[in-house]
Amino acid sequence: MVKVPISVLLLGIITIYGCDCYDDYSQKEADEDTLAGIVYGLVDVYNQNLAGNPIGYVNYKDKLCPLGGKVIITGRATYAPDVDLYSDDLIFSMENCTVQWVPTSQSSMTLTLSGDISMKGSHGKAETYQSTVMNS
Repeated sequence: MVKVPISVLLLGIITIYGCDCYDDYSQKEADEDTLAGIVYGLVDVYNQNLAGNPIGYVNYKDKLCPLGGKVIITGRATYAPDVDLYSDDLIFSMENCTVQWVPTSQSSMTLTLSGDISMKGSHGKAETYQSTVMNS
């Protein structure tokens, strides 16, 4: 295993991660895993701070990220029970928000995110956020 510290400027978000990866880990794999790590990390932040809370307008200040750092979450989260559809129009303003992504049994990475990401889209309970769009 090789530990690689990397800084990436991605769509205005500074992402710093340390990757505990196998020896022949390619740049393509690193790029794909970084993008997936941002998405799944944001889902972790969403689940930690929003899941199970009442729907409607959101204005959460100084919430904690899974492995440290802070996030402010603003926007709107709704649920339509007649069609089992969740809809989100949220902005996550992160400051050193640290999350972890384990893409394979042979690698893991820690991502620290600073900046704003918007999450807008709809999904059912069983979906994996495939219809959600995230911008930064």
